[in-house]
Amino acid sequence: MTLTKVTYSMIQGATANVLDFGAIADGVTDTSTEIQAALDAGYASVYLPNGIYFCSTGLTIPSGVTLFGSGFIPSSSGDIAGSILTFDSSVATCVTLDGNNGLESAGLRQVIVTRAAGSVPSGSIGVLISEGYNPIIEDVLSMNHSICFKFDGTNGGISCSPNRIFTANAIDTHVLAYNWPELRVNQSRFGSNGTVDTNCNSYIRFSGTGIGPNTVNFINCQFNQGFSTGDTVDAFLDFKDMVFSPILRPQSYNFTNCHIENVAYVVQSNSATSTLKAISFESTRFQDNTGTSSFWNIDAATQIDNFKMNNCEINTGTYNYNIVKQTNWFQVANCLFSQTSTNPVIINGVPNSTIEYDNCAFTKGLTITGDFGTGAAVFAGISTSTVDCTATGRVEINIQRGDNWIDATAPVLAFGTSGSYASTGITYTLHRARYQINGSLCFYEFEIQLSNKGSATGSAVITQLPFGATTTLSTAASSAVIYCTNMASLVSNVQCSVGTKNYGVGVTGADLYEIDIVGGTGVKELTNSNFTNTSIISGTLVYAI
Repeated sequence: MTLTKVTYSMIQGATANVLDFGAIADGVTDTSTEIQAALDAGYASVYLPNGIYFCSTGLTIPSGVTLFGSGFIPSSSGDIAGSILTFDSSVATCVTLDGNNGLESAGLRQVIVTRAAGSVPSGSIGVLISEGYNPIIEDVLSMNHSICFKFDGTNGGISCSPNRIFTANAIDTHVLAYNWPELRVNQSRFGSNGTVDTNCNSYIRFSGTGIGPNTVNFINCQFNQGFSTGDTVDAFLDFKDMVFSPILRPQSYNFTNCHIENVAYVVQSNSATSTLKAISFESTRFQDNTGTSSFWNIDAATQIDNFKMNNCEINTGTYNYNIVKQTNWFQVANCLFSQTSTNPVIINGVPNSTIEYDNCAFTKGLTITGDFGTGAAVFAGISTSTVDCTATGRVEINIQRGDNWIDATAPVLAFGTSGSYASTGITYTLHRARYQINGSLCFYEFEIQLSNKGSATGSAVITQLPFGATTTLSTAASSAVIYCTNMASLVSNVQCSVGTKNYGVGVTGADLYEIDIVGGTGVKELTNSNFTNTSIISGTLVYAI
C-alpha cells in the first residue's frame, strides 16, 4: 500500500503509527527510512509501539511533532524494555529534536535511544536538542553514546525542562549544555548501578561563548555510575571553555535534593573559564565510593563568585579549598564534612576573599591557612575535633562541640632566650591542655605537673599553644595563673601572657611572669630557678587570634 504524505494543517492533532509506514520491530531490519517518513508526514504525534527498531541512520523529529512510545522501562542494570531505537554503532547523532520554525516544539517521550554492539564513535550524540524553544523530553533513556544528551543553543533555542531522563554508558559526558541558556532537569538518573557504565569525563559539562548556559536547575536527580573497578567520572560539573560575559550571561547553577557518587572532582574548570558565578547546592549528598575524590579542581585562571551550599553531606575523599583567585562571596551552612580519608578540611585564604561556614561539622578536623587580607573568613557555630589555624587577615572562629572544649597538644615548658628555648631533661607527671574558640578569641586551659625540671636555663615559657596571638592585640592577651605550687623564690602572683617572642619555627608560646606590685619589685620574668622537680602550674589564657 502506498501512503500519501499530507500536510500538517490536514492532520493537526492526529497520530501516526510507524508500523503503518512499514517499520518492523525485530531489532534487525533497517527501519530508519520508514520511521523518518512517519515523522515527516505532518502528523502532530508519531507512535512507536513496543519493540526494537534498528536504524542505520539518525532520525530528526521536526518542529511540532512528538515521537512517543510505551511500556518504558529504563533500567540499565537489568533489562530495558518498551519502545527501543537501536542505532548502528557508526551513527554520529541518533535522534535530533529540530528547531521550532514558528510551530510547536519537537518532543520525545517514553523512548529508549541506544546503539548496537560495537565501538562508540568519539563525539557521538544520543539525543541532540538543537535550536528549540521549550522542547518536550520525558521518560527517555539515552545510553551507549559518547554524549548522551546535548543541548545546543548555538543557532537559537532558549529553554528546556526535561522530566525523568536517564543515561548509561556515556563515553565522554552524560549531559552537555553548549550555549544553551536555560536548562531545568527534574526527577532524573544519570548512570547505572550495573556493569554497563564505563569511566567517562563528566556527568554534566557546561561550555560555550554565547548567551548560555546561564540558568541551570537539577532537582531530585541521581548521579550514580556502577561499582566496577575504575568506573568513575572525572568531574560532576565540568566547566570547559566558558567565557563569562556579565552583560550577556548572568549565571546560576542550582542543584537541589540530588545524590552524586563516584566522581574524582565535584566542581572542575579549565583555564579558558574565567568566572564561575552563583553555583548552589541544596540538600545534596556527595558520596565517594573509592575514597580518592576531592571536591574542587579549579584552574588558577578561574574566579569563584557567590557560591552557596546548604544542608549537604560532603563525603568526598578530601576537601581542599585552594582557589588561586579572589573569592568574592562563599557561603556554606548546615553541612557535614565526613571525608573518607583521615585528612582534615583545608581552607586556604586568598587576599580580599570572603568566605563563611555556619553551623557545619568537620569530622576529621579543620585547617585554615593562607592570607585573607582585607577580606574575612568566618567559621560560626562549627563542630570539629581539631582546628589548626595559621591564616592571617581577619579570621573569626566560633566552635560548638559538646561542652565546647577541644583537646589541645600537650603544653611544653621550656627555658632560654628569644630564638633559643630548650626543654632538655624536663619530664612530666602530667601535662595537658584544652581550648575553645568564640569569635576571634581563644580560651586556653593548661595544666603542668613536673617530675623533673631538667637542665635548661633561662626565662620560662610555655609552648605548643593551639594558635598564635594577633600581633596588634597580643600585649593585652594575658590572665593570672590560677594555681601555682612547689615553686621556688616567689613572693607574689604569677601571670602568663601570650607573647611575640621567637619560640621556634612554627611554634606558639606564652611567657611567665611574677607580678609584685605590693612589694614594689614590679614585673619580672620567671626563670628555671623558680621551678623545682615537683612544680605544678595551671591556668587559663584568653587571647585574640
